[in-house]
Amino acid sequence: MKQYVFIIAAATLWAGVAFAQGEPPRTVTVVGFASTVIMADNVAWHLTVTVKDDDQEKLRTQADEILTQVMAAADRLGIDRNNIALGKVTINMRYKQKKRRESDKFSHYELSQRVTITQTDIERYDEYWQEFTAIEGVRVGQNFFTSQLEPTRRQMRIDALNAAKEKAEDLAAVVGGSVGRALSISEFKPNPTQADIDLVANLTAVMGGGKPEKIEVSARVYVVFELQ
Repeated sequence: MKQYVFIIAAATLWAGVAFAQGEPPRTVTVVGFASTVIMADNVAWHLTVTVKDDDQEKLRTQADEILTQVMAAADRLGIDRNNIALGKVTINMRYKQKKRRESDKFSHYELSQRVTITQTDIERYDEYWQEFTAIEGVRVGQNFFTSQLEPTRRQMRIDALNAAKEKAEDLAAVVGGSVGRALSISEFKPNPTQADIDLVANLTAVMGGGKPEKIEVSARVYVVFELQ
């Protein structure tokens, strides 16, 4: 009797091993994408102060005069000093050009310093632009962004996953199947390159140039579902 039980147990164990070593489950692999557009509500103004002189001692004085104008403009705009960041000062030696090539003959010193100002009342964009571009010796640039970026990114990932599931269900129905559990979910396609990884990290496209309009926020997910 004991031998009979042992034979049955051994047979059951062998069947379990055989099943475990059988063909892998059928799957359907899809990519889901979602995108939305939101308005920018903040601006990072990059004001680069640049002065040139053949007398190095005069550079700081000239730069301070320009910075005083920048701070005065900030005061007129009512900007909180916590939204103003002063970058480091760099001084470089410049050399005279000869036939479009730099010679070894000294020309002048050049000092530059970046001031970054964050604008949170974007409806006054034109006013800020006029104030900053009126200052001589300042190169003006800006980046538009939104305080709602991360919540929107989170929702786009969920929407992308829903889109992937819907696509998988459509494909499965064509072959008379249905979608089971998700076996893997990833924001990276199989064997991603560094460029692919960077793309996932920067799926926000900012509409640049001139007055801000919109910011596009996107998400893409790769999903492997079990095909039943």
